[in-house]
Amino acid sequence: TSKQFKVNKALTTTPEYEKLKNEITKLKIIVETFDLLTFYFEEHHLRDLAEKTSIKELATIKQDGGPFPLKILFDNNIDDFKGDIEDTVTIKIK
Repeated sequence: TSKQFKVNKALTTTPEYEKLKNEITKLKIIVETFDLLTFYFEEHHLRDLAEKTSIKELATIKQDGGPFPLKILFDNNIDDFKGDIEDTVTIKIK
């Protein structure tokens, strides 16, 4: 069950609150992007994503579920490339 908490209005205008809100939004995008990367891509799709994102390690993702260090994706701001990954998924589906 999800519980909603009310925050004092005065706190919602602080820079700390805005920063936290932005970090939560970014984390949501990262999780959605990670989820997109679980889609079964063919090797040429992964090479294309590696080129578009400049994250060369994407080309080495093993489709059999082999290990892949997520830190690489975090360090390269994978959330900035969600649109590119969505486009690749769309192309793959068609």
